Amino acid sequence: MIFTLRPLRDTDLTDATAITVANFSIDGNTLSQYAAPRVRERLTSSFRHHEYAPRFLVAVKEDGAIIGVAGWGKLEFASRTWGLFLSSVSRDYRGQGVGTALVRERLRQIEQETQKGRILVSTRHRKRFEKLGFRSVDYDEELSLHLMLKNLDASRSRRAR
Repeated sequence: MIFTLRPLRDTDLTDATAITVANFSIDGNTLSQYAAPRVRERLTSSFRHHEYAPRFLVAVKEDGAIIGVAGWGKLEFASRTWGLFLSSVSRDYRGQGVGTALVRERLRQIEQETQKGRILVSTRHRKRFEKLGFRSVDYDEELSLHLMLKNLDASRSRRAR
């Protein structure tokens, strides 16, 4: 399957919101923090231009259909710390590399902007993130989520190239 990644546009809000809400629903019930109005507000906040505004990418099929959305941003009260959040792929397109492409592009964007710091993500996909240099620093049994951390180090990045 062919898809491209691009920044979220205001015309993407309806589809991006729907994909995200669907991904954070359990047995057809949406978790309160992922209700459509709140998700839409978070996505819309990316159009504000300030240092701590979240940023979002969408994965788009050749026909223009949005099949994935993912965000990242600097954490306001944690120096040199970035977070990856609201990663969502339409159910019909899971297992086809969309989620991994969204993760890799967000990491590329962060690493392009900074050479030092750390990246945090809360995920069920521990092995995927370990392959990308993250390590698990905590586990929430109730939610089955790993808190993953990746340290960025300019000297290590230069040696690896």
